[in-house]
Amino acid sequence: VKDSSQSLRAWLYARIPYDFVGTQRQLDFLRLRASLDNTEIVGSSSDIHKGILRRPGYRKMMRQVKSGNVDVIYISHVGAISHQDRLLAKFFKQLTVRGVSIKATDESISWHAELYRYGRRVRQFAARKKLPIPW
Repeated sequence: VKDSSQSLRAWLYARIPYDFVGTQRQLDFLRLRASLDNTEIVGSSSDIHKGILRRPGYRKMMRQVKSGNVDVIYISHVGAISHQDRLLAKFFKQLTVRGVSIKATDESISWHAELYRYGRRVRQFAARKKLPIPW
């Protein structure tokens, strides 16, 4: 458990398919948002491809999450992770187990989760495990 005097360790993840410049601007904005929240930015990654297999930045981020080096992830919107319920549920369950929270700058994740099935799946998973929901 982190001491309250320590700042949260943040990871920034950006992705706009097929748009390198837009993805870098998104990353700059996430950097600003994280610094305004007084977090310690421990790393960042980005991808410009569609499809989970063509996203080394996503895999790099998840390695850091699994290693316990990240407390909060900053993204612009849920679609930066995936548009598929199954993949979103898996992603958020992994964050739940590791106690990592997530913040989106362009939309409310809790509102988005209410609209799609992954939200219900993650809430049920968290309730069974008695863990907090990451958003």
